Amino acid sequence: EDDVPYTDESNLYFVNLTHRFSDRMSLEAFMRHVVTSGRFVLSSRETAGIDSLSSLKSREAETGVGLTIKGSEGVEFNPTIAYRRYDDETEDRYDGEAVSVFMMVSKRW
Repeated sequence: EDDVPYTDESNLYFVNLTHRFSDRMSLEAFMRHVVTSGRFVLSSRETAGIDSLSSLKSREAETGVGLTIKGSEGVEFNPTIAYRRYDDETEDRYDGEAVSVFMMVSKRW
């Protein structure tokens, strides 16, 4: 962006594999990795040295598997389990990991 005192960049990498057992059931595995970095870019007339304190780089990774089961009358079941890890490369309490399990049920007409 023009006329803003920072630069930032994000890169997203994603891999998705699906195996179809039959017309009614498939298995999906996925991996996602995001790297984000940003920093202030100050002009020489502003406070010197503050830009060296403002760098940020974060990484987020997610891995998971899901199953798709097509039932009768347009009903579909999608159980999924995923593991996510977040790290902003600073020693603080905002880094962490989580496991999520969820079930989505949908109906098509």
